[in-house]
Amino acid sequence: MAEITAETIRTLRQSLGMTQEAFAHHLSVSVSSVRDWEQSRRSPRGLYAKLIQQQISAQGETQEVKAAA
Repeated sequence: MAEITAETIRTLRQSLGMTQEAFAHHLSVSVSSVRDWEQSRRSPRGLYAKLIQQQISAQGETQEVKAAA
């Protein structure tokens, strides 16, 4: 699994068209957790890291489909 950086999380959230609040709700975490992740104060671990990685993978597949069309 690739490292999940603050920029990666922010880019993912923005590509989903979500606010920090909506993204936090989507992942069932606090808004402060999302904020800390995006400001490199903390990194998501365990289940949350896996959920974010799955979202990143899904976004990549979506981009590949769009590029092929």
